[in-house]
Amino acid sequence: MRLIPIVHFSFIDHPFGKIFLCGLLFCGCLHKCKGGYSPDLQNPEYKLCQNFSARKPAFLIVNHYERVLGSVKCLVFSGGDPVICSEKLEKALKLLKEFIPFFEVVLYTGFLFEKVSNDLKERVGMIVDGKYRKDLRTEKFFASFDQKVWMKENEKWKNITSRFLWSVNQLPNIGSLNWTSPWGVFFRKDKKVRECLEQSSPFLFSGSSL
Repeated sequence: MRLIPIVHFSFIDHPFGKIFLCGLLFCGCLHKCKGGYSPDLQNPEYKLCQNFSARKPAFLIVNHYERVLGSVKCLVFSGGDPVICSEKLEKALKLLKEFIPFFEVVLYTGFLFEKVSNDLKERVGMIVDGKYRKDLRTEKFFASFDQKVWMKENEKWKNITSRFLWSVNQLPNIGSLNWTSPWGVFFRKDKKVRECLEQSSPFLFSGSSL
């Protein structure tokens, strides 16, 4: 696997918002999404990327975890696309769980949820899937409206994309087109945004006057 051998700390990479976490950036991506947050990492030969065995990511994370005295409870894998080295990533997570069994792991990938291996799904707790689109970015975390957020609850995977959108009761009616929120701005600009939201969480729009 190829990655940047630096663990970064962040408050903005988690879909739920301000959660103190650490992350690793993987190199290489097959999807070639335009306008991504780290376009250089689509190239596996990017100058900061290095080739490592499965043990290296686990070592880096455990080392940084100990440095901050265990205050970090979440790990984010992004890039690039970590899933292109799925087998080595599974091994790295297996090693990591031996040292830090309670870590929450969030995985960003351009592949659809159904294409992520079951073995990898067993070792992560949240997946943000699908190709990123800059014109549909959420402004809330590193994803776009057409992507979906999946979370493991009681060992079962659930599509929780709606938790990052409006609830049914919060949906504005057709007369409320002067919204100033990022969501409203996107609806005014591009009907494709609504189509993406309907596809991600169709039940949000059932009975809506939009």
